[in-house]
Amino acid sequence: MSENQACENNQCQCGCEAEAPAAELTPEGRIAQLEAELSAKHNDYLRARADYENLRKRAQKERESLYEGTENHVLARFLPVLDNLERAAAQSADEGVPMIAKQFMSVLEAFGVAPSAAAGEAFDPNFHEAVRHEGEGEDIVIDQVLGQGYKRGDKLLRQATVMTKSL
Repeated sequence: MSENQACENNQCQCGCEAEAPAAELTPEGRIAQLEAELSAKHNDYLRARADYENLRKRAQKERESLYEGTENHVLARFLPVLDNLERAAAQSADEGVPMIAKQFMSVLEAFGVAPSAAAGEAFDPNFHEAVRHEGEGEDIVIDQVLGQGYKRGDKLLRQATVMTKSL
């Protein structure tokens, strides 16, 4: 008798754990066996489907995060241009340069860019870089903004350079 015939007759020597022939099971036993197999296959299907959904959601989040990070990087590169426009607008007797600076800021605002510091606000080392501090006390506020900081949503594009004072 060949090895395959031995496996088919449940007289296997190879250790493949051949199943008992269907003829030896009662109809109720065979139904129970098939229901168990169906249940196992269904569970495998549900697990694979959940894994696929998790992979799809994770890939979507990674794409969105990469897209947002790239946008933030590009917008941050425009901030020195805005600084130069604002300096030129402050020195210009012409009305054209201030209008361009205002228009440029409105474009950045359309992308969600907003200033992150103003005089009188509480000092936050996460958003502000202090270059000078006056007074002694626990409540520290921004006295003067030397270089405007910007954020987009909850992401900081550039820290503000400020002078602080204690109240």
